[in-house]
Amino acid sequence: VLLPNTCAREATDVMNRLRDELAQSPVESTDKHSIFLTISVGLAELAPGIDSVEAFLSKADSALYTAKRSGRNRLCIG
Repeated sequence: VLLPNTCAREATDVMNRLRDELAQSPVESTDKHSIFLTISVGLAELAPGIDSVEAFLSKADSALYTAKRSGRNRLCIG
């Protein structure tokens, strides 16, 4: 998700609301059982020193894997 003109604090708020909403919204499976989903999020802010798309994505990817290693339904900032 790209959030242009959004600071890290605002992006964190948006992504936390998304995580919470998803975790509280069961999805019905084909066998009529409810499945609850969660997401892990890696957040990166475009900052001085990030001079390419690859560097930006690498920062976000690193934060994502930190979130995944930390447990389910987490947000980490890179």
